[in-house]
Amino acid sequence: MGDSSNRCINVNCTKTLDCQSNIKCWNASSCGGPFCNNTDVYRYFDEAKQDVVSIPAEGLCGGFDCINDDICYYGCANATSCLFYYEVCNNSYQIKVWNETTKARDIVSAQERCENTPCMVDEQCAFKNDCFNGTCTSSRNFCNRTATYQTFDDDSGKWTRYISENRCLGTQCHADEQCAFDHTKKLVCSNATCQALSCNGSYIYAFYNDSSETILDYAVAEDRCAGIPCGSDDKCFSGKCFNASCLSSFQTKPFCAPAPQTLKFDEVAKTTTVHPATSRCDDVYCQFNSSCSSNQCYTGKCFPLQQ
Repeated sequence: MGDSSNRCINVNCTKTLDCQSNIKCWNASSCGGPFCNNTDVYRYFDEAKQDVVSIPAEGLCGGFDCINDDICYYGCANATSCLFYYEVCNNSYQIKVWNETTKARDIVSAQERCENTPCMVDEQCAFKNDCFNGTCTSSRNFCNRTATYQTFDDDSGKWTRYISENRCLGTQCHADEQCAFDHTKKLVCSNATCQALSCNGSYIYAFYNDSSETILDYAVAEDRCAGIPCGSDDKCFSGKCFNASCLSSFQTKPFCAPAPQTLKFDEVAKTTTVHPATSRCDDVYCQFNSSCSSNQCYTGKCFPLQQ
């Protein structure tokens, strides 16, 4: 019986005519075969010689030695070995290229770097990635989420740390100038943190040391928010300190004491103590005329000033 043709995939063959239509005879071995060559010697059927001949293979599968892309199916990585699949970005800041003059592999800075790969400038990053904080990233922040940031140097392969400005909401700080804008509102540095406040949320605030990344010291806060302890009006953002607590700008500071006792806040000791109130309002408990704003204490209550 003569040689059969129209052979299916994986059936032995010596030439393409042996196989079904649109299926090639791979490596003079079997119909179909892989998309890449898994041997560095390729065999094919020479029609003129009517024989199978061998040549150096191209389109090699991953893992074979190479110096450039020419012989690889998916490309040559680092002028060293064929890739197993197409890589559309470089996952290192350096790559090797083959130098035909010196017949050696030169190390050069990579372009088209993958996400999370060290970088120096945006142009080194693949796709729409930016070089942010020394790394290619697809989710660049328009403010710094850390008190320090890093830059990377391709030549030395070293990182350098710098004090960051334009810090995000919630990032540690020691001055208002270090904080960014948040939805067009300038953040302030309050209690060692960038906050969306126009007042201080504590009666003390912390100094943050950018170099050592530790809180150095505490100091008395000015411009305190409503409800924060205070010892005098000048410590409050509203300018109104009442009963050892800052009032809001919308609250009215009473002209008399609504209770027989009042609270006082000691800015030095940072303690709140209870004291008998003076200038008590009408109908508030009293024992002495001097305790009442009307200067009239009658039957145990401050009495309205007689007209």
